[in-house]
Amino acid sequence: MKITYQMLLEAGACSDGLKDFEESFPKGFSCEEWTAIHQMVLLSMSLRKWWGWLVNFRFLPAWSMMTANLQGANLQDADLRGAILQGANLLDADLQGADLRSANLQGAHLLDADLHGAIGL
Repeated sequence: MKITYQMLLEAGACSDGLKDFEESFPKGFSCEEWTAIHQMVLLSMSLRKWWGWLVNFRFLPAWSMMTANLQGANLQDADLRGAILQGANLLDADLQGADLRSANLQGAHLLDADLHGAIGL
């Protein structure tokens, strides 16, 4: 499947999300071979704040991030609602303003993670 600007517009995406998508993927985004690695790459981009929306509207499946090594990751403002982060290494990760509602953080390593303004803790 290829996600296009028009598809997101028709699904009701906000103007900020559409702008970020168009800047990152002006010709659309092919997600036919969507893997956990692709998900991690997306979460490292400015589009990380729209990941939860893309999952909720079924544009992308959500891979488990259980035991993922996200040490030092920039997840600022990421939409991680419902993410499975059980046992994940989030040491020194930047989670400022991240939406963690319903996220599973059981056993996650959060030492020195920046959680200022995070939602759902």
